[in-house]
Amino acid sequence: KKDNFFIDKEITFYNDKIKLCGTLSLPDTIKKHPVIILISGSGAQNRDEEIYDFPIFKEISDHFVKNGIAVLRYDDRGIGCSDGSVSNSTLEDFSNDVISAINFLKNSKNIDKTKIGLLGHSEGGIVGSIVASKIPEIKLLILLATPGDSGTTIIKEQTKNIFKIKGLSDSVIAGELKNTINIHNVIIKDSGWEELRKDIKEKIKLKFEDPKNIQLYSIENKDIFIENLVESQISSYKTKWIKSFLTVNPQTYLKNV
Repeated sequence: KKDNFFIDKEITFYNDKIKLCGTLSLPDTIKKHPVIILISGSGAQNRDEEIYDFPIFKEISDHFVKNGIAVLRYDDRGIGCSDGSVSNSTLEDFSNDVISAINFLKNSKNIDKTKIGLLGHSEGGIVGSIVASKIPEIKLLILLATPGDSGTTIIKEQTKNIFKIKGLSDSVIAGELKNTINIHNVIIKDSGWEELRKDIKEKIKLKFEDPKNIQLYSIENKDIFIENLVESQISSYKTKWIKSFLTVNPQTYLKNV
């Protein structure tokens, strides 16, 4: 597809058996161009990283291409025609996706393979840092709103700040932090699941008993409903992604960039 200032090419590349689909945007097809790979943040994002209908990566891509720099952006695992699943993948898996994109670009006739850069947004910046620490040929690393600490540290800080904004007391915040730390310990150590399951069930039951939660009174088969809620939470805690996010520390990689 040709625009008034660049050419978009639909591309496909592979990380082992995982197929990834994307767009390679070129200023023209006459010469070789430096290139930036865009790496999205947490969650399953399409190649434009649309958040509330705003195509963040499309805007960034257009800016680079207008200034003579090619851009590769791609759909995350499980989005569009890309294979796999974000929740069943680790940050290491995502970094290997980027390395596969780099290998694809090295064989593209319109790309200057000596000038490959990475731009990572949020968690994508951690992934970019992992890749840049492994691939010395990377010439540029841009980090947008990227964490500088482990996921478990970040979530604890977020939990504390959110409840402070809500005006909760220090004792309530301390209790919530204790609960968060307990969940993280179970995930990281992969033990204590049954105790956590019981704890979650008790907390949900208390919500049902709270007279403020009027909407919960009309639910039929409450026991089944509660069991489903418990299992849904446990399933979200047992994904490969959450354990990876909690344990990977960006500082490990940034000091090697």
